[in-house]
Amino acid sequence: MTLGRRSDPWRSASKVLLGAVLATLLVAWPALPAHAHTRAVASWPAAGEVVLSAPDRVTVAFNGDLLPDVRVAVVGPDGASIVEGEPVLLGRFVTQELAVSGAPGIYTASVHVIADDMHTISGSFEFVVDPAGVATGNPAGPLPDLGLEDAAGDDPSGAEGTSAEGTSADGTRAGEANADRAGGPTLLLTGLVLALLLVVVIRVAGRRVRPGA
Repeated sequence: MTLGRRSDPWRSASKVLLGAVLATLLVAWPALPAHAHTRAVASWPAAGEVVLSAPDRVTVAFNGDLLPDVRVAVVGPDGASIVEGEPVLLGRFVTQELAVSGAPGIYTASVHVIADDMHTISGSFEFVVDPAGVATGNPAGPLPDLGLEDAAGDDPSGAEGTSAEGTSADGTRAGEANADRAGGPTLLLTGLVLALLLVVVIRVAGRRVRPGA
């Protein structure tokens, strides 16, 4: 008479538990926030905007924190640089003062920054100065008050400048979003580790109970 192999209840329970945990994590994974690189979200003047007079500065807003190493180049219709001084980093805004220029035509601004995750961001955009034309307006609205005069008085480099209230609020919301993005993969990894630990504990407990059964 041949006896069938006795099933191991502890092994069966551990397989069921592991499968349930993995299934839960796989279902929850698409809902976890994905990491997104920092990018430019607005500029003043805007890309393609028509203005009636040349601006005294160019400002670009980003949706993430930046390192102090920022570079801005702006050239007029004749291709000559019109930047004045060094670019200023205020929160998530990069602003560059420009020399007075009344020349109509196409102006090109180029920006090179490094996000706090070491991701390099480079890009350029054009705007048009046309005193006889029709201003098109900026889709991002007016430039927020960045407190540039106060920042320049406290720190000429602008690295520790005071940002506007709106900038601070945006910074808080973006900081919370960054924390959520960072927490997603960590939550998944923690769940997997806990599942494996549970399986090990159940297996060890099963081995200890079986000889006395």
